Amino acid sequence: MAISEDGTRLLVLTYTDAVEYSMDFKQQQKIRLNFLQQQESVAYLPGSRSFVYTTERLLPVLPQWIMRVDCAE
Repeated sequence: MAISEDGTRLLVLTYTDAVEYSMDFKQQQKIRLNFLQQQESVAYLPGSRSFVYTTERLLPVLPQWIMRVDCAE
């Protein structure tokens, strides 16, 4: 879960997507994501509507991806 820099939006990461809510929960937007097994962390990037999400490392030989999503204003 992440809160936007201006405090107006809440971003929740699910097993398949992200959902962005207005802080009064009157508006929500589902954001389709590239699937990462065991995705578990999300954070807004400073000064933008973009965010990153990642997964825990499953095995030392597998890559640990950090994915960036750029949202329209």
